[in-house]
Amino acid sequence: MVESGTSSKPVTLSYVIAMQSGSRGRINASRRIPFYTSVKGEAKELHTVAVGSIIDCTVDDREANVRLNCSFESGYVAPDQPAMAPPVGFPPHINNRQVSTTTLVGIGPEVRIASLDDPSSGNRLEVYVRVERFNGGIAR
Repeated sequence: MVESGTSSKPVTLSYVIAMQSGSRGRINASRRIPFYTSVKGEAKELHTVAVGSIIDCTVDDREANVRLNCSFESGYVAPDQPAMAPPVGFPPHINNRQVSTTTLVGIGPEVRIASLDDPSSGNRLEVYVRVERFNGGIAR
């Protein structure tokens, strides 16, 4: 995944997963941020939100191509947080982008399969995949 902005150099994050045809793979490179949503007497109800990258794919071998069914999620804490801790019931500001796609990808060259603009920051998230065969399997 490549993150690029209007005023900064692109940031590249690389993830590799080995998968068999017909299988599902998942990468969760995120952390959980806790926040409270309500108060019940003296007890507060705790929730969490994921911040980082989450990739979920299934792969099917199709002779010269591979069919990918993938979803991607990228989230980060927004820079415009309140100066003080928000009151109960107000979660932190999180910017999040999600995309799902089903596509055929050829073996070998890297291919861009998604591109998303972030309206709040002006950054662009681009998702590239490269499929390689190894020992009768597929790597993504």
